[in-house]
Amino acid sequence: MSELKLTVTDRAMERMLAMGREFTIAAMQLTTRSGPVPAAVCRFGAPDAEARAGYAPLTQGELTVWAPLAESFINDEVIVDLCGVANMVLPVALTAVLTPACDGGCARCAAGCASRRGDDEEF
Repeated sequence: MSELKLTVTDRAMERMLAMGREFTIAAMQLTTRSGPVPAAVCRFGAPDAEARAGYAPLTQGELTVWAPLAESFINDEVIVDLCGVANMVLPVALTAVLTPACDGGCARCAAGCASRRGDDEEF
């Protein structure tokens, strides 16, 4: 597995600081047969990120995000931003997560992931 990169937007960081010290964020684009699953566990103020079985710790400033190792992140990047409407705006991982990893190419893929946005296909 390649090393994952973490990008947290300023507005998402501000919202997460207001949410507390530890919480779970959801994946915006996730395809599994069992339905939506948590994309990551987040915690502030954990510079020496403890080990969590099956998760890779990613850090940005005071924030540590544990991304699930079983998932394949497009471009090996986890992007956290805000998504929602009105007072229901919550931080989410916007980077597409594919389970199982994409291996058939975008032309036959029904996942609708971010990697298809550049080829002018409707999904």
